[in-house]
Amino acid sequence: MRVLLIGAPLFLRVYMPPLGIGYIASVLEEAGHEVTLVSLTTLPVPKLADIRELVRRFRPHVVGHTALSPSANSSRVLFEAIRSEDPNVLLVAGGAHPTALPEHTITWMGADIAVLREGEHTFLELVTALEKGRDLKEVDGIVYKENGEIRYTAMRPFEPNIDVFPFPAWHLIKPETYPQVPPQGMLKSPPATMMITSRGCPYECSFCASFRTLGRAHRLRNPSKVVDEMQLLRERHGIREIMLVDLNFTFTRNHAVAVCNEMLKRNFTTTWKTLSGFRIDHVDEELLKLFKQTGCYQVIFGIESFNQSSLNRLNKDLDVRIVHEKIHMAKRIGLNTASFFIIAMPGETEAQARYTMRMARKSPLDFAGFFCWTPMPGAADWEAFEKTIDLYSFQWEKLNYDEAVYSDTIPKKRLKRLLFIGHFLFYANPRRAVKLLTLVRPRYFRYFLAFALDTLFGARGRLRIR
Repeated sequence: MRVLLIGAPLFLRVYMPPLGIGYIASVLEEAGHEVTLVSLTTLPVPKLADIRELVRRFRPHVVGHTALSPSANSSRVLFEAIRSEDPNVLLVAGGAHPTALPEHTITWMGADIAVLREGEHTFLELVTALEKGRDLKEVDGIVYKENGEIRYTAMRPFEPNIDVFPFPAWHLIKPETYPQVPPQGMLKSPPATMMITSRGCPYECSFCASFRTLGRAHRLRNPSKVVDEMQLLRERHGIREIMLVDLNFTFTRNHAVAVCNEMLKRNFTTTWKTLSGFRIDHVDEELLKLFKQTGCYQVIFGIESFNQSSLNRLNKDLDVRIVHEKIHMAKRIGLNTASFFIIAMPGETEAQARYTMRMARKSPLDFAGFFCWTPMPGAADWEAFEKTIDLYSFQWEKLNYDEAVYSDTIPKKRLKRLLFIGHFLFYANPRRAVKLLTLVRPRYFRYFLAFALDTLFGARGRLRIR
């Protein structure tokens, strides 16, 4: 069958390859299906007219699309455009939003089928069932509409051995063509791309919904296959820097060590950094030195707050007293350090938010991002928030980490000003400003500037497909 896979719409001006549909594309190609992949997170960003033209030319039987809650409006517009071009094509949505809100995905977004959790096995089984004319109820892990009723099939368990999945379809993704702009824009050895070495995270942070799509169990790839993929990216695509986007790369320490040791065993070193914030309480001096030895130059810690009460509110299970020690440890070893912080969660006062920002400035962190607490569908924090809104009239782009409307203690205008001041004062430090600018590629400076201004003025998530 002919399958068109379309990545999630651009969000936060983050131009990164769509790994999720990349994996699905590989699985489908191995089974003999014809696949075309479209990324909406590259430059120039494809327009609706481009998608319509592709549908006319390729004539897909099935369109699969990754749908995220902050860009749900764009996904709805995308489905409408495709449907107007071909009323008979089957529209399938997967990812975080369909997994958390499958009925909304069908009745409001316009999908025919919602794929829940991981998509590799489910999407292949769905396409096979369509090709052979089998009943959809035989496909585990989907939600669909039949005779006016929403039907759920049996929930598909997570694949325990993720090595059964082939590498993402890098030949379709073409990672070397992506603009090296934020977060890629702050690079040491471009061109760069993203990879994962594991899936899942056992922690239960109240703001995080990733466990819905990737599970609680920390499922690991074979370190040999991880390094095989790194070498493939260098040899076939010229990739010189890897950004690891595991939810929690350091949770299973032996795995992180094994990946590094496999690189050393092959005498293969590459520039790399972590792009997702991993647990700061799961690193030690020996591990960080090993990272440095294999080419790592930057680590991102998931700290979230310098207030213990706020960490407890987020169910972070982290003792704030160890944070400074770990940051100093990474700096002594020669690694750049970065972290993300959540402010203005329910119950947090302005004084507490200012304290987190002040402590971040006093710390040896090189980079920091301050974000408003944002309830995401599927997260524990979403459950109470969902009762206060109408899903069908809600402005989904407000789930953008800048929208200062969710705090119950800090007025909106003050919170907006607080975000501006927090970022401005952090990077007013000459050491940080110089380090930041030295990692920005001159060719992409204007994109970096747009990203920086969006961050300062709270407009990071206001992008829609046109």
